[in-house]
Amino acid sequence: KNLAIERMIVEGCDILLDVNQMFVRQGSLIQVLGDRPRSTKSRLGQFKSEKEAVRQCFLFSNHLIVATRTSGGKLHLVPGVGKVPLNDATLIEDPNDLGNQEDDG
Repeated sequence: KNLAIERMIVEGCDILLDVNQMFVRQGSLIQVLGDRPRSTKSRLGQFKSEKEAVRQCFLFSNHLIVATRTSGGKLHLVPGVGKVPLNDATLIEDPNDLGNQEDDG
């Protein structure tokens, strides 16, 4: 699976050639594109007037690959965020659970 995905990426993706990199799942996400940098305190309501882009995501054991799909089916890595290392990431499956954990402590 890794090699098939790597071949679909026009720029190539050397991360996927690592035999320790295991495919987990794939899907799509909507990226909100803004004209200016956002602070971490921005509100979701402010995103309504901004553009959105559909991205194809591939989750592997050590990285998240974010790409755009062309009309021909090929993939292009999203500049700046196409390869996200997961070594320092924290997975929160339900953001509402995070608030409940803080209240319990």
